[in-house]
Amino acid sequence: MDQIRNWGHPALDHELLPPCSMVLTSGGLLVAKIASVAGHLYGLVAYVADDGRPRYWGTWSRFLDSDWQRTLGLPYGMYAPLIAARQPDALVPELGRIARIDPATIVGTVSAQDPVLLAEHAKVLDTLANWCGVHRDQIGLQGSAMYKPAASAGDLDVVIYGRADCRRVHARAAGAVPPRPADHPHHLHFHVPGHRVTLDPRYISGEHTITRALVTGDFTDEGNEPIDRLWVTEAGDGIFFPSRYTLSDGSVLLSYRAGHSAWLRLGDEVTGPALPVYQHQGVRYRVVLRCEQLHPRRAEHE
Repeated sequence: MDQIRNWGHPALDHELLPPCSMVLTSGGLLVAKIASVAGHLYGLVAYVADDGRPRYWGTWSRFLDSDWQRTLGLPYGMYAPLIAARQPDALVPELGRIARIDPATIVGTVSAQDPVLLAEHAKVLDTLANWCGVHRDQIGLQGSAMYKPAASAGDLDVVIYGRADCRRVHARAAGAVPPRPADHPHHLHFHVPGHRVTLDPRYISGEHTITRALVTGDFTDEGNEPIDRLWVTEAGDGIFFPSRYTLSDGSVLLSYRAGHSAWLRLGDEVTGPALPVYQHQGVRYRVVLRCEQLHPRRAEHE
């Protein structure tokens, strides 16, 4: 990989990488970091390298001198076999789509806040910071910007770190985004003044405590329960990844599906399939781990 993308060889210490950084494994996985816990990296597999087997449907791209299939949008039943065929020990049933990566298999890394990468997109990132009144060092990049030249990348996937700065950017961007329907997950695309590039934000408040609890087993498994017409009573933390919405029965809907961030609003009614329910520190979490489909209905006043 060229210097602009600055894939670390040897790989950088995954413990030092901020969330949304990417690692490349010897098994052919390209993984976006969620957290580092107990010596392992945990994240979502964004792409798998072509290994010569029959191909599933999906988006294929060529970078890192090989063909890669995008896996983030695949149903779990198709996602899991692709991961298992390349790195059999990466998926843990209790963690759904979240992969556990042994650091010994990491052969390349790129930080979401790599200075050379950020410099390539400095103009639009400087405008974003000034427009929203946030600190420049609280902004990072993820996605295709990490492995494609700026001229060939599509949307620019920006990452905002820290609760206060996330809320500022979201509040400013919300005024530049048209109303979104509730019938399917969405991306929060927006533009900043003077730039044509489309920004797709990810808001990171820090490593959520429930992620560490899931990884370490610090929870009580209460089985699976469907969501039956519960409504949203608190949506303030819904903008973050993972998104968090308090429901009318007191449980918390916690979703690791990116399209669920800033999706639900106060008063929205939600119905959904059976989800794992994990209790941690007195809170019951209904966790979206396998890209399950939820069916919300907008509150009437919306």
